[in-house]
Amino acid sequence: MLQKRGRAACILLGDQDDTLFMVGGTNREKYVFVLAGDTTFYAIVHLNFSSHEPLKTTEFVKTDLSTRGPDLPVPMMQHCFVKVDSNLALLIGGETTEKSVLNNVWYYDIQAQAFTPGPPMSSPRRSHACALIQDTVTSEALVVCAGGFSTKSYQSR
Repeated sequence: MLQKRGRAACILLGDQDDTLFMVGGTNREKYVFVLAGDTTFYAIVHLNFSSHEPLKTTEFVKTDLSTRGPDLPVPMMQHCFVKVDSNLALLIGGETTEKSVLNNVWYYDIQAQAFTPGPPMSSPRRSHACALIQDTVTSEALVVCAGGFSTKSYQSR
C-alpha cells in the first residue's frame, strides 16, 4: 500500500479482478491496515498517534502494485463503501473531523473513476455499516445503512 490507513473503507473492484480499492481513513491511528504480501491479508499494526487526520486519498491495491486513485470529495474516515454493480459503488457518511459527521452519499463510477454527489441520508453517521441486500418479495437490490454514531448519539434506525 502507498499509505497506512485506519478507519478506511474498501471494495473489491471486480469478480475476476483482484484489485482492492481503498478510500479515505486516517494514518494517525493506533491501529492501521498495512499490506502484508497480497490483497487477501492485512496486518494490524500498532502506532502511537493521538490525533485523527482524515485522508482525502484513495488507492488501488493489487498483489504486486499499489497506485494512487482519485481524491475523495472531502477528507474522511469512519465511512462505508458498498459496491452496487460492476460500475457503481456508494460512499456513505463518515467523519471529516472529530466533530463533523457527514450525511452525504456519493456515487462512485468505477469505469470513469469519478465521485458525484447523491441524495443525503436523513441523519449523519460515522462508524456505521452498509450492505447491498435483495428484497425477498420484489427482488429489488437495496443499499442498507445501519448503526453507527451521529454527532451526538448512537443511531438505531
